[in-house]
Amino acid sequence: AGAASAGDALESLLRLAADRLAPRKLASFLLARGQGLTYEEIAAIQGCSTATVKRDLSEALRALSGAAGELGLA
Repeated sequence: AGAASAGDALESLLRLAADRLAPRKLASFLLARGQGLTYEEIAAIQGCSTATVKRDLSEALRALSGAAGELGLA
């Protein structure tokens, strides 16, 4: 039951954050944290600079943190 509820919480968290983030920012987060890609790899995939990737990740983490707080997960 714990794994299912954790999965449900993660899905809710990502859905809430996705509503607040530009697609590129969410994609950067998923590529970095989900796939373990480097800033340089993500920049090449996204067609942007590594500085943009870093900024996108920072904004994505802020949005996820806020969403987690709203969902009572933080």
